[in-house]
Amino acid sequence: TMAEIVAVTGVKDGSSLVKCNTCHSGSKVDFVAVMQRSVSDSRTSLTLAMSGNQPSYVGGSSAATATTAGIAALVWATNPAQTRAQVLDRMKNASQFYPGRNSEFGWGIVNANTAVNN
Repeated sequence: TMAEIVAVTGVKDGSSLVKCNTCHSGSKVDFVAVMQRSVSDSRTSLTLAMSGNQPSYVGGSSAATATTAGIAALVWATNPAQTRAQVLDRMKNASQFYPGRNSEFGWGIVNANTAVNN
């Protein structure tokens, strides 16, 4: 275990948390981001085309990590003098399970608007 690591995974959209098809869960997860539509196993986030004009799809824990890193950057941008711990605390405080922690999905989904504005 490395204390400096923040583990992120993807979940399907909907009211209850279900990990996406290419994602993980467990006690090491800190945050989650919605990365797959629950209406179909093959429906993930739309992205720009890899080549030509045909759009591609992306999802999974890698995309969830990038999304969560973006939220962290937005929080940090509100006050660049904040420490890493302060940014993470704001994200935790804006997450769905705070002040608790889910055994499979950590703090849960971060509400970016709340994290940035509080």
